[in-house]
Amino acid sequence: MARKKALTDNMKAFAVSYIANGGNVQETAKQIGVSNKTAYNYMKNELVVNEIGDLMKVVPVDTVRSAVQLQEELNNMLSDDYKEEVYDFKSGKIVHVKPRLADKVKAIELLGKFGGHFVQKHEITQTRFVIDLVDDEETEYIDVEWEEI
Repeated sequence: MARKKALTDNMKAFAVSYIANGGNVQETAKQIGVSNKTAYNYMKNELVVNEIGDLMKVVPVDTVRSAVQLQEELNNMLSDDYKEEVYDFKSGKIVHVKPRLADKVKAIELLGKFGGHFVQKHEITQTRFVIDLVDDEETEYIDVEWEEI
């Protein structure tokens, strides 16, 4: 029995990153953590090429690029080596300082939201829906119950 071919997670990541990097295969390989040889093999894979084509039809390139850049910037902010450029009014110079803890916490929160980790779901159930259109004296209202999941 022939095995059905499907995109792996790395192949999907390659397709998105390839678009975000403007078609730069080597930068894409570095970004997703594969060798250049593997990246060039992905470009020969019909499934990956089709995925890139489909993504380019659906998602504007600037949207993907800016989303990837935003995620990279937030990840960089969490590293110990990251320093912000801040204007020092006393010396009149731009100095490099580590971000405040509150800024790091916010970066973690934004990355979590970006990854869909803080999605709150609600289930809405309708218990009664009756509207009396004939008699104006007694009109019943819609009762709806909801609960958080």
